[in-house]
Amino acid sequence: MDDPRRHGALAGVRRAIFGRNPDWRDPLKSRIIFILVIALLALIILLQNTQQVVFRFLFWSVQASQLLLVVLMLAFGFIIGVVTGKLWGRRAR
Repeated sequence: MDDPRRHGALAGVRRAIFGRNPDWRDPLKSRIIFILVIALLALIILLQNTQQVVFRFLFWSVQASQLLLVVLMLAFGFIIGVVTGKLWGRRAR
């Protein structure tokens, strides 16, 4: 049996996520790591931006939580990206 102290404090976590023989070049595992890092960074950003702000657009003015506005803008950007990707994908075919 492997001694966990021999491989460092995170050896058990690494083994649970990647199995006995981790291969960092595997694209699926790299993608999972990338998604987890981005999700953690997004969570940190969201938790640090909870104050009330005034959002102004043309003639409208709305007071809302900065957290809510960041989430809405992320969703809006995602939707715009999906729509334009589908439109450009159709045009290329």
